[in-house]
Amino acid sequence: MDVIYLDNAATSWPKPPEVGAAMARFLERDAGNPGRGGHRMARAAGDVVERVRIKLAQRVGARDSRRLIMTHGCTDAVNMAIHGVVRAAQRCPKTSNPHVVTTVTEHNAVLRTLGCHAKSGDIDLDIVSCDEVGYIDPARFLDACRPSTVLACVTHASNVLGTIQ
Repeated sequence: MDVIYLDNAATSWPKPPEVGAAMARFLERDAGNPGRGGHRMARAAGDVVERVRIKLAQRVGARDSRRLIMTHGCTDAVNMAIHGVVRAAQRCPKTSNPHVVTTVTEHNAVLRTLGCHAKSGDIDLDIVSCDEVGYIDPARFLDACRPSTVLACVTHASNVLGTIQ
């Protein structure tokens, strides 16, 4: 059956045969829970995670592989970053609510997360609109920032409009 697959943002498909073979080998031999046990499979799984962490650190030029965080995917990573910034800002002495600036062209994962924080009163949120073609005016974005701004979220390329800022 021929498939036209358009959901690569969520899960790439088809996977290269080597990926399937590596996953099968891992499940057959080393599918322990890394960091949870001291048995051979848990240690082997931990070794796989550590090797990947080192390779990723080298790829992105990180000095310390222990500073990398691996998540389930981009949405998880974005949410972790937003929640972390908001919570850190809430712990700081302040005279006003933490402020966040974003744009209407952001990914749903960003807009929903920030919207929830705004609705619960955790942050003040400004969402900068785009022009009729989907571009954000940098001056309008900067004008939305203020001394209490703790986070600015601007996408490089919109997954909805296709615009590249």
